[in-house]
Amino acid sequence: MNPLDWNALRAGGSVALVFAIPFSIAARVVADGGDSKGTASLLSLAALVGFVLLPMVVPPVVSAITLYFLLTSISGMSSFFGYDTWLGVAMAHSVMTVPFATVLILVSLSQLDRRIDLAARGLGATVWERATRIIVPNIKFGIITAALLSFVLSWEEIGVTLFITSVNAITLPRLMWMGLRDNIDPAIAALSVILIIITVLVLAVRSVVSRQRAGH
Repeated sequence: MNPLDWNALRAGGSVALVFAIPFSIAARVVADGGDSKGTASLLSLAALVGFVLLPMVVPPVVSAITLYFLLTSISGMSSFFGYDTWLGVAMAHSVMTVPFATVLILVSLSQLDRRIDLAARGLGATVWERATRIIVPNIKFGIITAALLSFVLSWEEIGVTLFITSVNAITLPRLMWMGLRDNIDPAIAALSVILIIITVLVLAVRSVVSRQRAGH
């Protein structure tokens, strides 16, 4: 993959985080407001969260077809952002990874001690100060996990990519797909072996670390 390919994959994960972090924090702030925000606001928030998480429950082929028609429509207005473009790939991958990043960050927020945030609010901290000085530093591991998962999901995405790319934007999974379907390429077998070895090594390291922790 050339640097442009990696930039597109990083963009997919980055856009997912850029959306998921403020959205999740805003959801937490509104939810913490309790009854003062009103039942209608809480119901609207729940509906919005459900909408963001929709790609997790919708069949991937439905999401792929929807994104295909969306990007082909955009292609008529701009050749830089639409079907078979790297910006289009980044946008589509963001749509597919945002729900997972949002779930991870919401879980991290649910484990955050509310008393810290309430104390900051009681001392007159603004929403921006609470978010940047209290909430984000305390959920940094959740954000790192969401970033890693978003990158991995964007990197291995193939279903949506097959619908929204043709010849200009070719990711590694699509390249492997083409190598298996259209021609016999020994590089695909070598790449598969490398990926298997990496997976085995990660599992082995995880097993060793778990045993060491159990021993202590």
